Amino acid sequence: MLPLPLDTRRALGLREDGESAVGVDACESRSLLCDRYANPQLKEADRNAFFAGVAKRRAWTNKCSAWPDFLSGGLGLKPDGLLFAQLRSRLLVNMAGGVMENAGLCLDRFGVPYVPGSAVKGCARRMAIQRLLEEREAGRRPHELAALLVNIALVVGWGDTDWKAGRRQGKNGRKGELHSDFEFACGEGHSWRSVRDLAVPILLEKLAVQPQRSPRE
Repeated sequence: MLPLPLDTRRALGLREDGESAVGVDACESRSLLCDRYANPQLKEADRNAFFAGVAKRRAWTNKCSAWPDFLSGGLGLKPDGLLFAQLRSRLLVNMAGGVMENAGLCLDRFGVPYVPGSAVKGCARRMAIQRLLEEREAGRRPHELAALLVNIALVVGWGDTDWKAGRRQGKNGRKGELHSDFEFACGEGHSWRSVRDLAVPILLEKLAVQPQRSPRE
């Protein structure tokens, strides 16, 4: 985490030594405190005090009451286009920055917890891959798996390696991980290549893309 510039520290009335922690008195926004003022060097009592101070900050809840109007009026969404859900267990999101910075929470600029769309998409993609795996284990034929794979790809998209076969290079003579989650679900090796060869032309046709072969193929 980059330190605050010296002139910013002075404007905020903060101490300028590099060892000092930017405390919970720095601002009133709990989302800003976690996102910008967290100090991973804090230990034990100091860390507990920081999080206790963050928890005492109140969220600005005006957004919560205005959000339904924004969805219906601003975005023009119909009631049947909205999905409401309730967690049945704990959920950790936004963990890329480290526990100290967000403690497993994702707070918007008003200090209200929310689940980002990227996390929802990741969960949906994982369940779609699991469904594809279960269909393969149930004995579905390659063309059936290919049809399901096309639908999954159109909904959740794909990355550079999702259509690549094989494994990454492992360490100490061990097998590396598969390049593709799609291959994991469709079955490693020949099974994956069979499904992929059926799915790709269908996908390209749906996207109106002309097929091109790599010079390496």
